Amino acid sequence: MKRIGLVTVVVGLIACVAWAADVPSRNAVGVTKVEVPANKFLLAALPFNDFGGSIQDVFDGQLTGADNPDESDRIYLQSGVTYDIYWKVEGTGTGWDGKWLSEADGSHATNVMLYPGEGFWIENKHGSAQPVAFMGEVPNEGSATNWISASGFTMLGYPYSAGDYLGSNTTFATSGGYGADNPDEADRLYFYIPATGGYRIYWLVGGTGTEWDGKWLSEADGTLADETFDLGEGAWYQRRAAAGAGFNWVESRPYPAVNQP
Repeated sequence: MKRIGLVTVVVGLIACVAWAADVPSRNAVGVTKVEVPANKFLLAALPFNDFGGSIQDVFDGQLTGADNPDESDRIYLQSGVTYDIYWKVEGTGTGWDGKWLSEADGSHATNVMLYPGEGFWIENKHGSAQPVAFMGEVPNEGSATNWISASGFTMLGYPYSAGDYLGSNTTFATSGGYGADNPDEADRLYFYIPATGGYRIYWLVGGTGTEWDGKWLSEADGTLADETFDLGEGAWYQRRAAAGAGFNWVESRPYPAVNQP
């Protein structure tokens, strides 16, 4: 199983991880780290309900800023077929240092929220790899629903604090994923490779009347997908035009309820 620069430090799935600060939560909490390579992008996703949830909260004190967006590390959120981009202010000697701002209008990104199951890009504009820590409450809802757009690409991530092995995943197919007997017509998943800027691509089998229906295969060699949604890792879902409308991807919580008494 291939993994891209992910260092997981969540204790099991159910246990709490004590953080350095006093966390105001009675639920299980955790932290995981991803590494953004030097001068590269990383396709990421939150595996926790962040304690604040805004871009400012999630990335406060992390990554490297500048006095202009062209030299600052940046966060890209999908907005249809384009992106909303946010950058970190540093080196101005003003009260704006440490703040994340919209590249479009300069507004402070305190109301721009990130949620488990939604993917986003992290761009490292600097010459050294940078770690990013995600922390928060372990999602405890019995099921999670994320919208997959019609005829196009949707950034996503696994919406729970657990890895999800694509080779045994059935929830895309049962939720409305469009399978076919060939990769050119089937829905596909793209996992980004920061080192090369390429992707590992998988397609959803359907309509064959065989045991392969509902399974994901590698586009490279036709084998069963040996891929895991790791904690903190995002991906692209490609919805085929022939499928018609988008659909709600519904995933059930893969671990027992974790609320503390």
